[in-house]
Amino acid sequence: MDSTLQPMSTSQVLDRTFFLYRKHFLLFAGAAGILPCLVLIMQFGFAALGLNFQDAQRINAAPEKFIVLLFGYALCYMLIFIVGHALATGATVYTLSQVHLNQPVTMAAAYRKVFSRLWAVMGISGLILVVEAAAAMVAVVLITILIAVTVPGLSNGGSASSVVITIAAVLLSIAI
Repeated sequence: MDSTLQPMSTSQVLDRTFFLYRKHFLLFAGAAGILPCLVLIMQFGFAALGLNFQDAQRINAAPEKFIVLLFGYALCYMLIFIVGHALATGATVYTLSQVHLNQPVTMAAAYRKVFSRLWAVMGISGLILVVEAAAAMVAVVLITILIAVTVPGLSNGGSASSVVITIAAVLLSIAI
């Protein structure tokens, strides 16, 4: 029986995964390294434009310039994160599949494959992000309802301490 098709336990899957990542470390590091590189280039670019979060005098002297740069920074960061995350994830998945099947693969080949299907990969990444956000929101609502029902005194006005406990619990559930 081919070893790539045999059923494996969780420990065997983890062992195989760590073995593949350890054996082909540079390949996987290169595939995953695009996002940090893009963010670093963007940060250098905005630093050259004068965006400095630590210089309060400069911010107070020209707050409109700071706000425009900050808005541009946030917009670029979101764009780079969406595209870079999709590229890095797609390249890593493609690389892992080729390595697992004992096929030759390079970082350039992985990125070429991902670039050819970039919109599909970005759509899948976006869908996963939406599902994760929805699950988190449902969890927050359920935890809030559970706390409101189980903490005595909340339904009939409650004391100040029970309201504070509820707010703290809601904030904690959002953070989780």
